[in-house]
Amino acid sequence: MNVSTESKVFLRVPQVLERVGISRAQLYKLVSLGEFPRQIRICQKISVWLSSDVDDWIVSKLDSPRNKYKRGATDV
Repeated sequence: MNVSTESKVFLRVPQVLERVGISRAQLYKLVSLGEFPRQIRICQKISVWLSSDVDDWIVSKLDSPRNKYKRGATDV
């Protein structure tokens, strides 16, 4: 399996929160709802996320139909 270096970067909770701009409570709520990637437990007390998973989630939000400008709408 050929995995790029970027996808091998682990992010801890503070890094994930900074990257996505949500609160810790919202992060874990989205994880529990299956709307955000699950963390990976790398030892008993440390959980991480793959940076590529977080980046893919961000892109999915940018591509969401809710974030598209309506056709014919003008900027105010």
